[in-house]
Formats: sequence, C-alpha cells, structure tokens
Amino acid sequence: TTAKDAANLGLMIMTCTGFAKYMDHIGASSRLVVTAIKPLGKMKSAYLVMALTFILNMFMSLVIPSASGLAMLMMVTIFPILVRLGVSPVGAAAAVATGHLLDIGPASATTLLVSKTVNMPVHEYFVGYQLRLYFLVAIVTAIAHFFWQKYRDRVEEPKAIDACESIPEAPIGPKPYMIFPLLPLCFI
Repeated sequence: TTAKDAANLGLMIMTCTGFAKYMDHIGASSRLVVTAIKPLGKMKSAYLVMALTFILNMFMSLVIPSASGLAMLMMVTIFPILVRLGVSPVGAAAAVATGHLLDIGPASATTLLVSKTVNMPVHEYFVGYQLRLYFLVAIVTAIAHFFWQKYRDRVEEPKAIDACESIPEAPIGPKPYMIFPLLPLCFI
C-alpha cells in the first residue's frame, strides 16, 4: 500500500501542476487576478490581504489533506493576486507554503492514528481537541505573517522589486475564464 499511496500522491501532484500550468497558459489565472485586484485593492493593505489569505489557506487544508496539492492550487489562485497587490513573491510564497502548517483535520492520517490510539471517535477528537488549537495557531501565524513579511519586504525591497520585474506577464483570458481556477475549490 505504501507504493500505491506514493503513486497516488505523485499523480495528484502532477494533476495539480498540470492544472496550474494550463490555467496560466489559457489566461484564466491572469483574468482572476485582474478581476480580484479591484475589490481587494480597496483594503489598502496588501499584507492584511496576505494574512487573511493565509487563514483561508489554513482552513482549506482541513479539506485538502495534500500539502503539495493545496500549495499548487493556491499558487494558481492566490499567489498572483498577492504579488499584484504589492507583496513580494517571497512573502506571497511564504503565505502559500505555510497554509498546511498543521497536519490535522478529519481526513488527516495523524488524526486517524491518534483517535484510534486513544480509542475516541475521529469527529470527537477533531472537534474537541484539534479545532481549538487550529483557530489559535491560524490567528497567531496570520499576525506573524502580517508583521514579518511587511518587515522583510521593506528590508529587502530592491531584491523584491527585481524579482517582480523578472516575472513574465501571462496572457489575460476572457472574463468567464476567471471561474476556471476556482473550480477545484467549488468541487471540494
């Protein structure tokens, strides 16, 4: 079963990567970015959007047990939006990469193992013990992201500007294409 699990994980990663690349190729990711920038730009703080994005990313990790699959999905949808709002690519990638910070949730192997070990139903263990910690960690880490990434971007601003200039412009697809990168989220 280990080989089968590894093969399934590999296929999932390849599927997510292919989906991300295709969304870039047809301009769907760029269309989502262009459309989302207007309302998110009104918040006047790219780092607040980044912190809220991290919280969204963490809660999505409860239903997407694959860290790499979640990261690829966020790289298609959230990463370009954060970069266009003014967060450095490194800061945006940090918010995306840490979204699967804790390996907990009803579908997590850790949760299943611990609940079996302590002879407790999975839902009771998850809601009674893990969920409280999850909320606390999400809030503390979002606050840390807000201040740390803002500080790092200010300290390394010339490098961040150089990195942003090296990102090639992707084609912008028609308006209906903005829905395509969100389809995996809808199916979940």
